[in-house]
Amino acid sequence: MAKWTQTHTNGVHMRSNTQKPERTQQRPAVIALPSEGFCSIRALAQPSGCTPWGRSSLFSLIRQGRFPAPERFSARCTRWRVEEIRRYLEDPRAWELAHAPQGSHAEAA
Repeated sequence: MAKWTQTHTNGVHMRSNTQKPERTQQRPAVIALPSEGFCSIRALAQPSGCTPWGRSSLFSLIRQGRFPAPERFSARCTRWRVEEIRRYLEDPRAWELAHAPQGSHAEAA
């Protein structure tokens, strides 16, 4: 049971609970991908994105050719084609094999 104490603030009699409420970790809502068009890194990367990776991991996968590359619209505007992301999410391994560079050992696997 909570312990109540009486405190005085500027001459006003108040009651307050001395036990601190438990903090609950709320995850941000997952950002849904639009049906078509382009999406930002916020729609892809954790904690609110549709992939299990954070920003750094996504960019690492892009450099390795294992995740769809974004399109750059300006120096500060990079977006991914939603259709390409959906194809990747349906079957990542098939996407990797279809987009592997010629002569890479990913095709042999």
